[in-house]
Amino acid sequence: MIKIGCQTVAFVPQLTDFLDEVLEKIAAMGYAGVEIGARFIKTPARFSKITSELGLEIAGLHYGANLWDEAGFEQSRADFEQVARLAERLSCPRIVLSGVGPQDRSLDREDLGVQVDGLNQLGEIAKKHGAKVYYHNHAWEFQDDERVIQSIVRGTAREVVGLALDLGWAEYAGSDPIKTIERYRDRIGHLHIRDLRGSTFVELGNGSTDVHTIIQQLQKMNYSDWLVVEMEPHALSYGGKLSPAESIAMGYGFLKALLYHG
Repeated sequence: MIKIGCQTVAFVPQLTDFLDEVLEKIAAMGYAGVEIGARFIKTPARFSKITSELGLEIAGLHYGANLWDEAGFEQSRADFEQVARLAERLSCPRIVLSGVGPQDRSLDREDLGVQVDGLNQLGEIAKKHGAKVYYHNHAWEFQDDERVIQSIVRGTAREVVGLALDLGWAEYAGSDPIKTIERYRDRIGHLHIRDLRGSTFVELGNGSTDVHTIIQQLQKMNYSDWLVVEMEPHALSYGGKLSPAESIAMGYGFLKALLYHG
């Protein structure tokens, strides 16, 4: 059965000082789990305790890494070791990793090779700590005929690197969500879902993304991992009108209706 998770990025301004309250809100909405930036977990024992008490699974730890630049990668590699240790301590099997691309989002063949090698290295580190890396895309990996995401799929070892496919950003870049799911289905182990209206993201159900057909496709292929609602009301790419809590609650209700009643 597909599990509905919440990416806590919607609550970024509150995560440092009011994490407990944010988790309580998310649990009250009905979410089964949370995906959260590793940097926000200051006291792992307390985080583990409160999520357990609230009935929330830790769907994933998020981390952003510089993969394409060899000098920058060394620092990312050192930091990632700590993230992997945290995942082990929390018994979290998923590290959702976003690649930080260059400013112009342009990677040549050598850069792509460095990126793939870096991902494989981080995947091996995660494996030592009982976790797996799932690469989370933004739009730039799907631009230019999807050359970046295809390079990642071709060059990484599937045993240690999977895809945390963000269908919203893929659609933003011009890729059809259904075709994207089918094209990369063998590597998908985690999904982010959004709704797009023109060039901005809005609350699930308020845009033009065919979420119903996406759900049908996932059920058809017996997908049984996380489907994570990600909304960023603080970002320029967001065009919704509701508060973070209202947006996240609406997203859960919309997905629940499609998954269990639609």
